[in-house]
Amino acid sequence: MRDGEQAPGVVFSRADKLEIATAIAAAGVPELEAGTPAIDEEERADLHAIVDLRLPCRVTAWCRATALDLDHAASCAVDSVHISFPVSPILLGVLSKDEHWLWRSLAELAARARDRFRYVSVGAQDASRADKTLLERFVLAARDAGADRVRVADTVGIWNPRQAWCSFRRLRKIAGSRLTRILALMVSLLIGVSRAPR
Repeated sequence: MRDGEQAPGVVFSRADKLEIATAIAAAGVPELEAGTPAIDEEERADLHAIVDLRLPCRVTAWCRATALDLDHAASCAVDSVHISFPVSPILLGVLSKDEHWLWRSLAELAARARDRFRYVSVGAQDASRADKTLLERFVLAARDAGADRVRVADTVGIWNPRQAWCSFRRLRKIAGSRLTRILALMVSLLIGVSRAPR
């Protein structure tokens, strides 16, 4: 539901979102990543309305790696958050961040999220352009900070299927059984960019 609205010219009304969420839950999908609370008040109200449906699935809010985004997510009454961290030198540079910020923020924000949400997903954004050692350390740090899931995103479509599989296998082995899930995503920029303010 979040990425589906990122195509140019696609805007869902609240009624559309409620209908889509209901249909997805009825199909047996266990989780809805239903929106980005940082966008605006209307987006937060839409998320809250989805939560109020009390669907038989987890409703997740997508957050940037900021405390304010977690505050916005909590105001929507979601029980789950995904926190996206830039991990490539390119994306860290674009966002004027460095590795010191990454490790400090990962520990702080994951702990804050654990206190406020039932389920915490942590994402490695632009993972395919990250240093392999850094990515391995990120997965271990997320696990140790209490994340339920680590999501590894090939944000700009660099990995081929075999590269993605090899990376996924290596990271799963490193993480061990203390992390319930590592989810590898192949994401194309063709779907557009988030409307959330940077």
